[in-house]
Amino acid sequence: MEEYMEEYMENLEKSALFKSVQRDNLSAVLKCLGAVSKHYDKNERILNSGDEVIGVGILAKGHAQLIKEDAMGNRNIIGEIEGGELFAESFVCAGIKESPVTVVALESCVVLFVQVNKIIDVCSNECSFHKQIINNLLKIIARKNLNLNRKLDYLSLRTTREKLLGYLNDQQRRAGTNPFTIPMNRVQLADYLCVDRSAMSRELGRLRDEGILRFKRSHFYLRNIENDAL
Repeated sequence: MEEYMEEYMENLEKSALFKSVQRDNLSAVLKCLGAVSKHYDKNERILNSGDEVIGVGILAKGHAQLIKEDAMGNRNIIGEIEGGELFAESFVCAGIKESPVTVVALESCVVLFVQVNKIIDVCSNECSFHKQIINNLLKIIARKNLNLNRKLDYLSLRTTREKLLGYLNDQQRRAGTNPFTIPMNRVQLADYLCVDRSAMSRELGRLRDEGILRFKRSHFYLRNIENDAL
């Protein structure tokens, strides 16, 4: 592993892929996995839809976004990637050669790419951490499937109001605090929920006027309306 990667060790240590792997062993782990790092500038595309998937991506630094674009240029935000999180792991494990999504750097990013066979095949050294990493990878994939199902729940709701309240209720529960902050701006939220941006802004205004929520930018306070608003 390159020496300068020590700068990003804190994010890597927090990565779900390396759960229960001691920090002192991380350098050896990354070397065994053949990790290769690459830097991306803000708004640069880390992976384009249709590109060959070269391995599992681990975001060592920065913040990125997974999006899917249709032929008309409409964007559907699949999810956000924070430091230490993975992308493309489901594709490579499923043997998918071309990426069905685009990954965009929302700020300066450093990504580690790892060949999936280096993760799932026990190396000749029989490193003790391999079983743990395989177990961690399975949990990551399962958790992301649950998140995709949660998004499908939002999209199955009929109105913009229902989608907004469903999403905001989930975010408040996950944060465990009220007020809370969502990880998207208004444009990104509209794309994520697949709703018209102007219609969403109008609905937010109505919800504010009705006393159901207060907001400023990405900060929200949500009244407990679970039993009477959906």
